[in-house]
Amino acid sequence: MVEDQILLQECNHDGVFPQPQLRYIKESEEIRLAMLPVELIKRVREIEQEVYTEPETAQKKDTKQTAAVDLSKRLKDFHSLNDAASLKGVSLFS
Repeated sequence: MVEDQILLQECNHDGVFPQPQLRYIKESEEIRLAMLPVELIKRVREIEQEVYTEPETAQKKDTKQTAAVDLSKRLKDFHSLNDAASLKGVSLFS
């Protein structure tokens, strides 16, 4: 950041840098780009894509699980009502 400010002070009034500064800027940019962890960035993007696709699958599983639990509860309630009705019927005949 400070180096950029120094370079800007050294440029001509028309915005043109002297040749040594241009070479320095180009080399600095090449070094900066070479230091980027390209493979790591690619892998992070892949993981982000996986994360974005998984919630849809998880949501479908959650929906199925919720439906299964709801159905199970309804069946239990239905059996309970049937058992209560059966007991009531038995007590009527006793």
